[in-house]
Amino acid sequence: MGLSEGAKAKELRKAARKERSQEYHDLIMQLFDEAVAEAKATGKKLLVSDLMLLKEREADIDAITNMSDEKFIERSAMRGETDTADKMLWKNDINKAINNVLDKSKIILTDNFLS
Repeated sequence: MGLSEGAKAKELRKAARKERSQEYHDLIMQLFDEAVAEAKATGKKLLVSDLMLLKEREADIDAITNMSDEKFIERSAMRGETDTADKMLWKNDINKAINNVLDKSKIILTDNFLS
């Protein structure tokens, strides 16, 4: 019996958080550099959800969305994540990173999906 897609995603996220190798980090940064260049070339806004990028490359991000802790837990549960304590640790890390954002006008607080 295999893992559900939500469970697979949860396991991948846990593994990446516990042991984020330099190779993984460098790949994400390379892909992000490409996304930044494309956004600038096409005049589009760049929106990302990766916590590492928020912490390390906030200056390159045009908008940062945040939601209530309750909605974050609800959406995580919809993806099949069941460990509430783990979800709150993740959300607390996000909240800390967002509190450190220098340009507060980038922050969009919403519990709705963007259209």
